[in-house]
Amino acid sequence: MNIELEKVGVKTAIEHCLTNSDASHFMINIVSSHPPLIEYLKAAFASESVHILACADSINMKHFFGVIRTELQEKSDVQLMIVSHELGWPIIESCHLNFNTVKAMSDQNTIYAGDNTIYHGQPFYDGDVF
Repeated sequence: MNIELEKVGVKTAIEHCLTNSDASHFMINIVSSHPPLIEYLKAAFASESVHILACADSINMKHFFGVIRTELQEKSDVQLMIVSHELGWPIIESCHLNFNTVKAMSDQNTIYAGDNTIYHGQPFYDGDVF
């Protein structure tokens, strides 16, 4: 697989999700075995409102939220995303939360209370057929 195609494909998928969200703050976990891809995305989305993480053990939303919950105490409108790309296209699991309404809930109930979606990006390949 061409890492440059993966970089562009994953970045485009994340941009799509950011553009179509009402959230004011984003926490994005990149699940990848390619450190150059993670560094590329961190540089591409460096801002006050978008934070790119690479928590390899946070592959589900409940666990990811548990890891970053304390960082979100000052935020109210947050979108969490887990991004993977190992299947040949980007897959983004997303959970939009109004943190003011879910502060007292358990991690699992908080995720259930959020607006959850899955986004499948375009396959990235350079003419090869899978």
